[in-house]
Amino acid sequence: MQKSTGTMIDSLLEVLNISQLEFANKLDVTSGAVTNWKKRKLGINVINKIVKSYPQVSREWLMTGKGQPLMANRIVDELFSKEENKKAKDIIFNQQGKEKQGIPLIPTSAMAGVLSGESVTINEWEIEDRYLVPVFKKSDFCIRVEGKSMEPRYQTGDIIACTNVPLTDIWFQWGKVYVVNTRQGVLVKHVEQGADKEHIKLISDNPEYKPFEIPTTEIFGVAIVNGLIRIE
Repeated sequence: MQKSTGTMIDSLLEVLNISQLEFANKLDVTSGAVTNWKKRKLGINVINKIVKSYPQVSREWLMTGKGQPLMANRIVDELFSKEENKKAKDIIFNQQGKEKQGIPLIPTSAMAGVLSGESVTINEWEIEDRYLVPVFKKSDFCIRVEGKSMEPRYQTGDIIACTNVPLTDIWFQWGKVYVVNTRQGVLVKHVEQGADKEHIKLISDNPEYKPFEIPTTEIFGVAIVNGLIRIE
């Protein structure tokens, strides 16, 4: 059974180790407003306000009560050993809950909008988390891999870092892995030269998935994959 909003907010204050007044001041509202939030389901505007002020708070948890309040805590616990945890968390976000820096992790549902070809436009409320990975510092965004078509190179749940490629000056590095926004959806594939200049061939690592060609006119956005983060 889903927790009441009041219980959730009290739990959030506890894990953030702040008072209701400090929480209200950070969100630029009154403590009375926070008390009123506790009496009803949180609206999307309130959730956006909380996540913007405290990027480490899980949007899914605020909306559904499922999972853990602090998304970054959960991810860091999986990525680092206990000895490294405090240092890693200090790097990823500070105790005051100031805006986190790093590469945004976005859901697959937001991919079509991000792969605009000219610039990277990511709404703050679409960002699930951020990663500070020096080797990927020039990446524009991260996404989670879904499906088995790129196994064993990429497995479901892997996080890949990507850099947008402008459609006005697109030049494929044949054989490299790209995220391609097409009429068939957003695909993660090796890109090879097609039968002619008007087509490209998309190839999976998993031999169960056969290569296929698509017209270049059906490409709406492209990003090259720079590398991955694997959570065991």
